[in-house]
Amino acid sequence: MPSDTWTAPADWTTNEVVTAAKLNQQLRDNLYALWLAVTTGSSAITETFSSGTYTPTLTNGTNVAASTAFECQWMRIGSVVCVSGKFNLDPTSANTTTILGISLPVASNFGAEEDLGGVTAATAGVTDSPGRVYANIASDRAEVSVWPGSAANQGVSFIFQYQVI
Repeated sequence: MPSDTWTAPADWTTNEVVTAAKLNQQLRDNLYALWLAVTTGSSAITETFSSGTYTPTLTNGTNVAASTAFECQWMRIGSVVCVSGKFNLDPTSANTTTILGISLPVASNFGAEEDLGGVTAATAGVTDSPGRVYANIASDRAEVSVWPGSAANQGVSFIFQYQVI
């Protein structure tokens, strides 16, 4: 019967005799332990490899009359989380800096703006310059900065990634 305990991978040396016991431990037992962790939702696995959907909480900032969140998707590998999605933005006026906060699917404790980075693009029908997404270190959320070319309600797609700190 395979062991359900993970064993650190071995460093094989040249001319080392590979026994059935070593192979069982390194291959069979570790594959079983990994399968068991994945199928039972072990925190050792889900904290390293996880994904899902969420609807972020939006925080209206400078020049935002209203905003609407849509379901977004995220994926975590190790300490890096990648998020993509869309929101609707109704700016107060055109051609001025516009700021919107986006909650995170996995909490982080940012220490610098560059702990999170990404870009935005307006969706069909709106002539707009791309925006940037960065870490808001005071509130530990993503912050979007755009320069809308129109005061009309507009869809904005985004993608960003960040470190879980």
